[in-house]
Amino acid sequence: MRRIALCLLLAMCLPLSHVRGQVNTQRGSVIGGLAGAAAGAAIGENNDHPVVGALIGGALGMASGAALGNARDQQQAQNRAWQYQQQQAQYRRQLAVQQQQQLQLSKAVAPQDVISMTRSGLSESVIINHIQTHGVRYELQVPDIINLHENGVSQNVIAAMQNARNVSTMPAVSGPVYQPSTVVQTVPTPVLTAPPVVVEQYVVPKYYNPAPRVHYFAPYQYHYGPRHYHHH
Repeated sequence: MRRIALCLLLAMCLPLSHVRGQVNTQRGSVIGGLAGAAAGAAIGENNDHPVVGALIGGALGMASGAALGNARDQQQAQNRAWQYQQQQAQYRRQLAVQQQQQLQLSKAVAPQDVISMTRSGLSESVIINHIQTHGVRYELQVPDIINLHENGVSQNVIAAMQNARNVSTMPAVSGPVYQPSTVVQTVPTPVLTAPPVVVEQYVVPKYYNPAPRVHYFAPYQYHYGPRHYHHH
C-alpha cells in the first residue's frame, strides 16, 4: 500500500518538471512530497489507512516544499537581476572611460604636430602651452628628437615634449567591481507531526459462574408399628 501511495505521489510531481526557471520549486515540492507521503503513510498505517495518509501528507509536503523552493528561486532571480544591473553599470563606466581616453589621445601632440606649428611661425610659449595642456601621444625616442631638431624645433619645445604627460600610457580608470553576496538558503524538509494515536484497550469482561445452590432435604422418617387413629 505504501508503494502505491508513493507511485501516486510521483505521478503528481511529474508535471512540475516542465516548468522552467523553477529548479528549487520543483526540488522542494518533490522532496517535501516524498517526505510528507512517507510520514503520512506511517501515520495512516496506525489507523489502517496508509494510502489516504500518504496522499494527504504528500500534498501538504508538496505545498510546503514548493513554497520554500519558490522563495529561494525568487531570491536567486533578484540576485541575478541585481548582478546584471551592476555589470551593465560597470560596462557603461568603462566604456565612458575608454571614450574619454580615445578623445584625449586624439588631442595629444605628436612630433609632426610640433614641426607643423613651428613652421607656421607660432611662438615657443604657444607651442609649449599646447603641449602641456594636451600631453604627448607617445614618449620621444632618439630618432624623434633628431627629427625635431633638424626641422627647426627649439630646445625648449623639445624639452617640453619630454616632460609632458604621455596620454597613451595613462591607466584606464575603471569603476568598482560589485560582487553581490550569494544568499544560500537551505530548503528544509517539511516535517509532519504525527497526531496522537489513541490506543483503546479492550477489557475482556469477567464472567463469574454462580455459586452452586445447596439443597438440604430432610430425611424421610419411617414409622413402624400400628397407626393411631383419632376419634372425634
